[in-house]
Amino acid sequence: MRQAAAVFIHGFNSGPDVWESFRHLLSQDSDISSEYDLRVFPYASSLANVHGRKRIPDIDTLALSLRTFLQVETKGYNRLAIVTHSQGGLIVQRYLEGMLADGKGNELARIRRIIMFACPNSGSDFKLQWRKLLGRAWRNPQEVELRPLAEGVAKAHRRV
Repeated sequence: MRQAAAVFIHGFNSGPDVWESFRHLLSQDSDISSEYDLRVFPYASSLANVHGRKRIPDIDTLALSLRTFLQVETKGYNRLAIVTHSQGGLIVQRYLEGMLADGKGNELARIRRIIMFACPNSGSDFKLQWRKLLGRAWRNPQEVELRPLAEGVAKAHRRV
């Protein structure tokens, strides 16, 4: 096992497979592939709960899942790089906030890099009116966190 891992976290209404081409490209780079194991943090994200059997996890729940994933699945790595897209960046920020709030900031030392592609740090206006109209029917806690000026996102920014 290598001493470093890169953990990829997808965005809203997406899945781990979105990283396949990028991970394949990185695996072809001898500098990266000789140093990093490439891992993916999977989580449930969809527009709506169409089956009604499972709830859509909110960002705080996903941050706790990420904490468990990093404790268990990346236990043996001395160095981590975290690569996110969109909502994945919000999940990482909420994870960092939780670790700091719990007095576990020293456990973050092995995270050497966080790369966020298109993270909606101030929210997303993309189809916002449409999302708000459908929001009541969706009941999607992830979509609420993507709205501009979401309190949970602002709180994480203040702490981190």
